[in-house]
Amino acid sequence: MMNRIYQLLVVMVLVSQAACATHDVARAAHGQHRQDQSRVGDSDNTATNTAKPLTDPSTSAMLYNLLVGEVALKRKLTTIAAEHYIVAAEQSRDIDVVRRATQVALFSQDYRAAERSAQLWLRLQPDQVEPRQVLSAIYVQQGNREAAREHLMALVTLRELNSSKQYLTLARYFATEDNQKAALTVLEEIASARPDDGEAHFAAAAMALRLNEQQLALHYAARATELKPEWPEAMLVYAQALAINEQPQQGVEALQSYLAAHPGSQPVRHTLARMLLETNQPAAARQQYDQLLQNEPDNNEVLFALSLLNLQLGDLQAARSHLLALEKRDFQANRVHYYLGKLAEKEQLIDQAIEWYSKITDRDYRVDAAIRIALLQANRGETNEALALLEQTESKLDSQRIALAVTRTDILTRAGRFQLAIDAASAGLEAHPGDVDLLFSRSSAYERNGQFDLMEQDIRSILKAHPENAHALNALGYSLADRGVRLQEAHQLLTEALALEPDNPFIIDSMGWVEYRLGNLERAVSLLRRALEIMPDGEVYAHLAEALAASGEQQEARKLLNQGLTESPGNTHITAALQRLDALSGQ
Repeated sequence: MMNRIYQLLVVMVLVSQAACATHDVARAAHGQHRQDQSRVGDSDNTATNTAKPLTDPSTSAMLYNLLVGEVALKRKLTTIAAEHYIVAAEQSRDIDVVRRATQVALFSQDYRAAERSAQLWLRLQPDQVEPRQVLSAIYVQQGNREAAREHLMALVTLRELNSSKQYLTLARYFATEDNQKAALTVLEEIASARPDDGEAHFAAAAMALRLNEQQLALHYAARATELKPEWPEAMLVYAQALAINEQPQQGVEALQSYLAAHPGSQPVRHTLARMLLETNQPAAARQQYDQLLQNEPDNNEVLFALSLLNLQLGDLQAARSHLLALEKRDFQANRVHYYLGKLAEKEQLIDQAIEWYSKITDRDYRVDAAIRIALLQANRGETNEALALLEQTESKLDSQRIALAVTRTDILTRAGRFQLAIDAASAGLEAHPGDVDLLFSRSSAYERNGQFDLMEQDIRSILKAHPENAHALNALGYSLADRGVRLQEAHQLLTEALALEPDNPFIIDSMGWVEYRLGNLERAVSLLRRALEIMPDGEVYAHLAEALAASGEQQEARKLLNQGLTESPGNTHITAALQRLDALSGQ
């Protein structure tokens, strides 16, 4: 408790100077510090500006209490010292003695005595900040928040508290576990009392953001930027407030305008880069990270973010250069090795990808790395090796155990070992009932094994728990359409899925396919063209080619499939579609 009250005193600048020396107190007792007394405004008119002679009984009693207090303090009898100093303070009504008494009481952790002395201090100097500072700290410590609020708001009026850091620290002492909004209330009162104080409005905005009070955050942040337009902290909190009020692009534009006037503000540029990523503007984000790296060439976090952006944008050469530089600097080796593995995958350098993944030792990435290696092995026909690796990989995290079970199921399904795949997913579901990913994986194995009723049962289980799961709606709708059964039901399922995710290329492709099955060829071609623009996938090429061929556009269909083979040589969906087209043409 002792440490806490002194922390309060320090944080709020509650005690400005150390204790007066004993010599100073004695001089005050002899009336030699009359310059302090001349400033005293005694509200009950009991203070005097006239020094009393040493022979005066009251002076003698006061000196006695001072001396006893000092001796007790030197002998570390702090409680006795506090008692005598308080009596001396009340007897002398001298500011130096009162201040000293308050400090001794605080040191002895006698907060009732400290309050008694500080109240006397306040009566003697009602316009001074020190007694209010001390009383504020004592009342906050005692949990008497209303009493503390009175003095703290007086300090705001006196402009003793005048920075956002002080405001926020002050407000947090008013917040309790049950009432976090009390802190915001205090800051709103301060902002109201200080309408032209940008830091007061900034503090209110920051607290509102923390409590997700969206409108209040935006209100106070906007005012803070009006009052202090050059202050980067105000601009940052304003951009964040815009973002949580579903105006992220306005936040981006505000930051861009600020940077145009203050190009050297690194914190603002960092936030702009992050917000550009969050608003799906990776190319613009990369420009900001490039600039950040020019300004901070040794900033590994910036270099890492830039490498991932280049990987996302397909600039593999730049991504490799940045990642290898980070590996040389020994920066977060496991993360860097993981993304070097993903980069090698994109370049179809499978052995190199496996080598990078194999270097990972961190438990957070080790399971993901093992899954990537297993999938790569399975893709080149090493199914048993892939399954053995998954079997050897252990984790205590449920999410990773589920991921391992899903991967095992998918590898077995692709290898045509459908019953083993079903068994693997079922074992996973026994440990993790109702898991959506495992139900999806098992439903795929059921479908590939021709067990359509069981496949639909798993999808329906997902939809029962998550009726707006667009992927489940799409999976069932596409399955029905591909088999040419219950087409109207399939159309309805896909309509619901498309309403939930209107730009999802998989769902657009499925809807195009069901329109084709229903004979709505013009609509089918339009949807499938759109799906292909978003996602140039082999199956989408095949679907669009079949729809074109059925519309009499066989030449365009063949041209499209040849284009698809150029982009994805050997794709089984495209080669199968070409064979069907050849059969249709009588070739």
